[in-house]
Amino acid sequence: MFAPEYIFMELEKHKDELLEKTERTTEELFKLVAVLQRKITIVALEELVPYVDEAEKITPDSDDMVYFALALRV
Repeated sequence: MFAPEYIFMELEKHKDELLEKTERTTEELFKLVAVLQRKITIVALEELVPYVDEAEKITPDSDDMVYFALALRV
């Protein structure tokens, strides 16, 4: 699995929403994030720059452009 370098900041930002939707405790979510940190290969945003133009053309939501650039890179 691959993710952009800010993925864990996004998880923290949406922590309350994740807790509500998954009906998990904070401790359970913390453990899951720890597992993800070990399993996910982080890709620096600088590595995605060559793919940004194409990603912007194909993404239906500009907030997801980085994920499309990542998919193009991988």
